[in-house]
Amino acid sequence: MAKTQKTTATIAGVPSTELVRIEKETKPVVLAAGKLVIKDSDSETEAYQVLTQIKKHIDGIEAKRTAITKPLNASLKEVNALFKQLTKPLTQADTIIRDKILSFRQVREEQAQARQQKLLEKAQNEPDEAKAEQLQMKAEAVLANVGDSQTTKRWTFDLVDIAKVPVQYLDIDNGAIREAIRQGERDIPGLKIYQEESVRVV
Repeated sequence: MAKTQKTTATIAGVPSTELVRIEKETKPVVLAAGKLVIKDSDSETEAYQVLTQIKKHIDGIEAKRTAITKPLNASLKEVNALFKQLTKPLTQADTIIRDKILSFRQVREEQAQARQQKLLEKAQNEPDEAKAEQLQMKAEAVLANVGDSQTTKRWTFDLVDIAKVPVQYLDIDNGAIREAIRQGERDIPGLKIYQEESVRVV
């Protein structure tokens, strides 16, 4: 009679038994953190010991995570690069056609604006009020006939003079500021630079 082979279920590539073990090991540390009361130097030392245990468990779990995700991420990066290379000629062709359409539409719109201007000038010089009104209506219809449903227009912007931009629209480069402070900068106009204490666990 053949023996039944026992299998272990996996979740996201991690054996369920391993997940149970990790949870079992971390539970006492979490409970200790909740019960801890810091009232003197000894209990503060105990707090640092618990922090060290927490960091040890976090580092161990992170090591297991990266052991699984690192090869997956490398494979994903290769796949993305391959398919990006395959679509690159099509993307370039797409851009070429879009640019040609927009160039054509720009020329056509400029021509329409010129026709409209001529009609408006003619309407202003037309002594007959009825004919002048007809010319006005015709001028208004010129640009309307240029548009279609195949293109869209959206509002956008270009920076002209940053000194004139209202402060609520300016963004601070946090990375550059932190790097300057790390290099020793202590006086940046508009900023309060100070030391903030935090707990370091080794």
